Amino acid sequence: MITIYGQQLADQDAQSGVGPLPTQLGGTSITIGGKLLALHSVNGSQVSAQVPFELPIGSPLQLMVRRRSTISVPQDLVVAPAQPAVYTQDQSGSGLGVILDGSTGALLTLAKRSRVNDAIVIYCNGLSIVDPPVPTGTPASLQGPMSATVKPVTMTIGGIEATVQFAGLVPGYSDLYQVNATVPSGSADLEPDVLSVLIKVAGHKSPPVTMPKPGKRAGTAGSPRRPQAAR
Repeated sequence: MITIYGQQLADQDAQSGVGPLPTQLGGTSITIGGKLLALHSVNGSQVSAQVPFELPIGSPLQLMVRRRSTISVPQDLVVAPAQPAVYTQDQSGSGLGVILDGSTGALLTLAKRSRVNDAIVIYCNGLSIVDPPVPTGTPASLQGPMSATVKPVTMTIGGIEATVQFAGLVPGYSDLYQVNATVPSGSADLEPDVLSVLIKVAGHKSPPVTMPKPGKRAGTAGSPRRPQAAR
């Protein structure tokens, strides 16, 4: 998911509904390298869209916004193989991440902490292509096998490597990813009250976010679950 900022980007405010995302919304469409983007929402100053899975990696491309018959000045960009980023509770991109207890689905906060060996679910963006593949703008299956990332995903909590059981698209969403992991032993012994969380895929690291330091009493790690997504 990306956000494009500008002026006079759309005739009116518009937001896509449930189901496959449209490639035209509020009189606006966007292309990168000639391929149409699936659109979440548009207004006069910003557009939220999904970068197509099938774009070439590492090649110079141009982004253009079309509003009815008017076309923006092309903007040059290069698509990376991945660009991981964890969603945050205050939507600022920093601070406490959107990280849930893997058993209960409760959001982890300073008042609700995990424990070492507990399963947790991290919501993020930019983990690249998945298998089984999902067409751009189409929600991942709610019934079939979960679409896992093709490229390996690793994760650290407080600098300690966490075991990743699953990384891929959240069922029912086209561009929202989840990482299911186990809180590593030793993380409860670290000094800070909040610990840095980093995700790495295809040589790219996510901007650091945090999670509350876990308690020492061991829990039980679970298998990938299908939680309700939070944005």
